[in-house]
Amino acid sequence: MESSCSIRCLMSATVSGIGLNRRVCCVTVSSEEHLSSSSIFSSRSAITTTKRGGVSRHTYVLTRQNTVYEDEGKMESGRSSGGDGKNNGIITLNLLLKCTDTLTDSVKEVNLPALPPTTEELKSAIEGSCNVPSCVQDLSFESYPLSDREDVRRARIRSGDTITVRYLAEGDCKEVVGIISWMGVVLAVLKTENPSVTRGMSEHLNDLVTSAIELEYIENLAFNYFFPWLDAKKYANKLHFVSKGGLEIMMELYSLLHRETWGRCLLKMKYLEYGILRVLWNLSETFPLRRAIIRLGGLEMCMQSLMRETIIKGEAIVDRQSPKGANQDWILVENLGAALGTLCNFSELPEVHMKIATRSEVLHQLICVALSPSVRTMTSILVATLYLCLAATQETHSHIAAVGIIGLMEVCVCQHDKQGAAQKERDILLLKYFTGVFMAQVALASPHCIPSSLCKSVNHFLRGFLDTATYQQIRDTEIEHWYVWQTFMPYVKLAYLPEPTALSLDLRNMRALSLELILFGLQNMLGRSKHREVLIQENLLDYITCMPWFVPEPLKPQAKELVLMLANFPDVNMQPPQLLSVAKASLAKTCRGLGLEKVTRLSAGEIATELLPDNPE
Repeated sequence: MESSCSIRCLMSATVSGIGLNRRVCCVTVSSEEHLSSSSIFSSRSAITTTKRGGVSRHTYVLTRQNTVYEDEGKMESGRSSGGDGKNNGIITLNLLLKCTDTLTDSVKEVNLPALPPTTEELKSAIEGSCNVPSCVQDLSFESYPLSDREDVRRARIRSGDTITVRYLAEGDCKEVVGIISWMGVVLAVLKTENPSVTRGMSEHLNDLVTSAIELEYIENLAFNYFFPWLDAKKYANKLHFVSKGGLEIMMELYSLLHRETWGRCLLKMKYLEYGILRVLWNLSETFPLRRAIIRLGGLEMCMQSLMRETIIKGEAIVDRQSPKGANQDWILVENLGAALGTLCNFSELPEVHMKIATRSEVLHQLICVALSPSVRTMTSILVATLYLCLAATQETHSHIAAVGIIGLMEVCVCQHDKQGAAQKERDILLLKYFTGVFMAQVALASPHCIPSSLCKSVNHFLRGFLDTATYQQIRDTEIEHWYVWQTFMPYVKLAYLPEPTALSLDLRNMRALSLELILFGLQNMLGRSKHREVLIQENLLDYITCMPWFVPEPLKPQAKELVLMLANFPDVNMQPPQLLSVAKASLAKTCRGLGLEKVTRLSAGEIATELLPDNPE
């Protein structure tokens, strides 16, 4: 990660709670005529549903890769060399399947009507036969790698030969393609009609959406095929979804749903928007996926979803005593939560920090949502997470410091009264932790952005948290809510900030408490093996080792404890820091305006230039 934490929270929401009428609908699509013709991806799909003996039978066709899936498990792939569509002889290939996730090997024999002309089409045939998405395959023949657009015949592959297939994981290929097909049909219909409360919707569109609710297309995509994170099969599904054009179709569909105001939207259209946001939340696991979504307008559309209705500070969005099915405002609560979760993922990218931080109406809405008695504490935690992520970029502090500190401290106080005895104390503690880390980032990097009138309150808040919380409490709650941090630079760099001068006593105390909390956070996060893996990948281990030399004297024992904790883990090869790392750490600590993040990118020659005086004489 290039910034902050990665939110993987699963908010509880069910289709039945939205109160939609359910009935089974049979959808029939003849070909790709309903699908968008503009695509930056390599494939499109169509779905046909027919009845045989009262049982639905689905056929999914990948129209650009010549692959056919059938529910009965049969597969046809490739092109016949004859013009009449008949096979001129079966080609048998032995596939040596090597899964890079499980490190297991298997062998499978496949029969093809003809040898596909390109590696890309061969991958498509293997996808249909083995349920391995073509985008996660790496093929070779007799140790010779086969590139996607290569003519397979040049490799002199014959019937009976063995192809080595290295792949990430198997996927739910047929199911994902089927959902893409349904979205493509809905998109085509929405391009011709604009349903609303006054206009209603056509019977065809109603059938499409109702059948999707009944068959749980959106729920399956979000929760069965894209969740949980850190799962190779789910990640393969996500890459498959994007490679087949699903992301582009879904984002275009999402944009059409914003044509009407929330009050004029039909309930089923509101549900569809919420479902898309849940898919985006779980889809956006990695930086490349997030950037792909943002390139298609995802950031702005998520902020639009967050601003669908103006939330009044302290007022309920919905009466909690009313059944969900009887009040459409419940879908607004769920929509706000899903928009927040997706925005939290986006906000880990440093390039979006100022785009969000300069939207004062969004910042205000965030606090109002967190303060609403209608939302769960988990939603308030998401708001604190978003502020925490934005604070990783110092330029945002003048925009977010005052409103965030005042608002989040009020949010932390009101949680105790929001849901009574049923409220989890550990969730409130996690909320306070993220709020504290947000404050600590601002206090250490931009103390001047914190109004003097707030200093004592902030110090009291930080001291209170540090005196009551333990590493294990925070770690367990983060795991429960699927938090996985994917960068540590925003936090490690805070230990190497130059000491400011001429600070008041309250500000000096605040900085000391803030750095103590950052060390607390590092000890919490680095207690998990995945986080240690990220730290090592970011080449930050040396800067943890150096930390006891650079933090203030009262915090040296805590910094040493962090180093000793890492040294005791078998997955960490703790060594004395490299001399270059020590020089970079010293440069970051002593040269104002550089910072560790910038210094770590400098070469030895560039560091020497930085250290030379401006006037050698």
